[in-house]
Amino acid sequence: MQETLFERWLAGFFDAEGCVRVNKSVRRRHTTYSPRINIVNTDFYTVEVIAEYLRKIGINHYIGSTDRKESRAPRKNIEIGRIGKVLDFSNLVLPFSITKKSELILISKFCESRINKFDGFIRPAKIPYDEVEISLYDDLLFYKAHKKGKRCLSYTVIEKSTCYNLDKAWFGGYIDGDGSFSLNRAGSPSFCVSSTSYPTYNTIVKFLAGEKIEHQYYSILPAKNHLPNCKLRVHKICVNKTYDILKILDIVEPNLITKVKQASVMRTFCNSRVNRKGKK
Repeated sequence: MQETLFERWLAGFFDAEGCVRVNKSVRRRHTTYSPRINIVNTDFYTVEVIAEYLRKIGINHYIGSTDRKESRAPRKNIEIGRIGKVLDFSNLVLPFSITKKSELILISKFCESRINKFDGFIRPAKIPYDEVEISLYDDLLFYKAHKKGKRCLSYTVIEKSTCYNLDKAWFGGYIDGDGSFSLNRAGSPSFCVSSTSYPTYNTIVKFLAGEKIEHQYYSILPAKNHLPNCKLRVHKICVNKTYDILKILDIVEPNLITKVKQASVMRTFCNSRVNRKGKK
């Protein structure tokens, strides 16, 4: 995969599996705000591909892993913690990002502000934080306000009407993170992709309509730990017709890494069904 193509794929994968945050640490004499970029996934190969690319372009990072817990599979995570490297990563994926675009803009402004104050002698954490930087931290909290309890209830929908032009490499990366190819018990193929982001949902739906691909829409709570009246919802898009799934495979299969094998099996199955139209 070409470098510019991989950057677009990475933006899609990060939109699905990434996290932008600033860690607030309250100490006796001062409070620190530490920017972080995280990418977590259960597919170790994909994580290693991303890590190798980041090493190649000089973005230092830490790789960690977690063991299997109950129903969750083992996971690997990439964490970028140095302010300059967080900014480098943000600048890398920001031009192609949809879901995390606003968060990346905020974290970029925060990092730029801190870097501009650094004179090479004083540690960044020792430099006082101004009102603008604290405000940027507060703004980021709006995108994280979907935890059970008070913050769950205080969540408000952001950027509901925003829509972008969908990049096919981005779509491949996003499907690698939040997409699935499956067969139901009756033997019917299904493709599903989901998001809690209205811009992402609007962009995908607009793209499917332009490609004349029929889909069904479902809206559900994100997880069991959310309150019933929480306004955050998972927007789930499903495609169930064989010909439409083949159209999607034609679009995204060249840009898949994590789900390339599943896509290949799905294509074989769909082609078989097309050749046996009308038969069980």
